[in-house]
Amino acid sequence: MKKLVLLLLLFAVNVNGKCLICESNNVESKYAHIADFVQFRIYGTDSSIVEIKTSLIHCKDCGFAFYKKRFNEDEERKLYDDYRGESYQKLRQKYETWYTKEFNYSLGNSEYEISLRTKHLLNIVRKRNLDIKSLLDFGGDKGQFIPDEFNCKKYVYEISGIKPKEGIISLQKMDGMVFDFIMCAHVLEHVSDPKAVVLTCKAHLVGGGIYI
Repeated sequence: MKKLVLLLLLFAVNVNGKCLICESNNVESKYAHIADFVQFRIYGTDSSIVEIKTSLIHCKDCGFAFYKKRFNEDEERKLYDDYRGESYQKLRQKYETWYTKEFNYSLGNSEYEISLRTKHLLNIVRKRNLDIKSLLDFGGDKGQFIPDEFNCKKYVYEISGIKPKEGIISLQKMDGMVFDFIMCAHVLEHVSDPKAVVLTCKAHLVGGGIYI
């Protein structure tokens, strides 16, 4: 079947081609297209029939790189719903053969990775002698990277619907809530507007709170 090429002009956040982080106009653009798995997951279309084109933008001032096509909230939820669940893994392996069940499970479940990240976080907190009463891991999966040693209320904001680790409260909304400490790791590269996420987290900190 002859491949049809569809050029989408739905650039949402990045309407003017500015850097998403520093808002500089000093950027360069290169041809790109949405990954086959991502295209099918969000739009239900196969790239062998319809190819969704975009551009890879590189900011020459701050160095940030990003795709011009930005996903809206509904599209993000489609991509990350039941993130790394069985159906997600099977569909992804169909398009990316290296993405096996074993590889899928290893992400975020490695004892070494968990130990390394929690130890690093503990060192930061202890050096600053922080008194944490409430902690939020924004986009933190099951909350497995929150150190068990923290004796406080522990929350995780997660849109995938995954069941949190015991002792951790899962949130899908943060309306009216504030926290002493907000952590956000390996998340900003997954969202359409990373700067907005940082500002959202800042808005949910108590006075003098810490965001890392």
